[in-house]
Amino acid sequence: MIKLYQTRRELYQTTLPINGIGAELGVADGTNALDLISITKPRKLFLCDPWPDHYAGAFKDFSSVSKLFATDKTVQIVREFDYDWLSTLENKFLDWAYLDTDHTYETTVKELNALCDKVRLVIAGHDFCCTAGTLHPFISGWNGGVMRAVIEAIQVGQLELIAITSPINGCSAMDGYPSWACRVLS
Repeated sequence: MIKLYQTRRELYQTTLPINGIGAELGVADGTNALDLISITKPRKLFLCDPWPDHYAGAFKDFSSVSKLFATDKTVQIVREFDYDWLSTLENKFLDWAYLDTDHTYETTVKELNALCDKVRLVIAGHDFCCTAGTLHPFISGWNGGVMRAVIEAIQVGQLELIAITSPINGCSAMDGYPSWACRVLS
C-alpha cells in the first residue's frame, strides 16, 4: 500500500531509517539537509552536489553550505556530480538516499540505476510530478522526468513505491511539488 503524507517531513519520519548512512543528492542551499539530519539522526550523511556557478543567484554557494555544516561531524560534503560519486561507493553502502537533482528523465534514470546498486533500503526524492510549471529557477522542461524514471524503475522490479506527499501541500507553503519514497528491491 502506498502511504500518503501531507509533508516531506512526515515522509522522512516514516520511511527513512534512523541512525543509518544516508545521502542527499542535490543539496542546493542545505535547507532540506537540516531536516534530514534532525529527523533521521544519521551516523553519516553525505551531501552531494556539484554546486555549479549558476546556483549563485538562487541558492547559497558551496562556501555558504560548507560553513552551515562545518561543525557537524556526521556530515561529509561531496562537491561533484552524484553519479560520479556513487560510482566510488561499495554496493549497498548507503541505507537510504534522497534525490533532488536536475529532474530530467535521462539524469534520473542514470541516478536511479546507480542508487539501486548503492542503497540497501530506501530511495526517496522530490518532484514526483508531471510538470514543474514556471517556479523552478533552472529547468522549465522537466516533462515528468522524475515521475517517469521512478515508475519505470518500479515496472522493472528495482523499486516499490511506499509513500508520496500530497501534491496540494507538498513539503512547504513555498514548494508544492510532491516527494516520494521507494523500497529498494534489487
